[in-house]
Amino acid sequence: MLDIDGVLHFGQSGKLNKLPMLQAWLREHPQVQVVISSDWRYSDGFDKVRLLFDRDLRGRVIGSTPVIEQAPREQEIMELVTRCGIERWATLDDAADGFPTMKDHLVKTDPRVGLVEADLALLAQKLGVE
Repeated sequence: MLDIDGVLHFGQSGKLNKLPMLQAWLREHPQVQVVISSDWRYSDGFDKVRLLFDRDLRGRVIGSTPVIEQAPREQEIMELVTRCGIERWATLDDAADGFPTMKDHLVKTDPRVGLVEADLALLAQKLGVE
């Protein structure tokens, strides 16, 4: 589950300067798929967000979480996890408050910095793909 703001770029910069790092990690872990849980899924739309990824990775960006009005992000994620029977998953997000009960699935990035190598190491650990 992937947030964008504060993960793929710092704050609201919009430069996606951390996307190459994530894409390199994804190439090293071909079994990992991506679900967009970011607000970008409804502001920009899933298809447009998927086009941010390099062509060879777009097929692994498989969907987005449902939008549930006034719900924390974890509720939207759990709706998808339950409906699709997903057994192993983790989320990259910079806002821990959206995950009041699912901290064990959260890899929290620093929104002032965005994604760093230590976050990817923790993600690999949580997904069991080390």
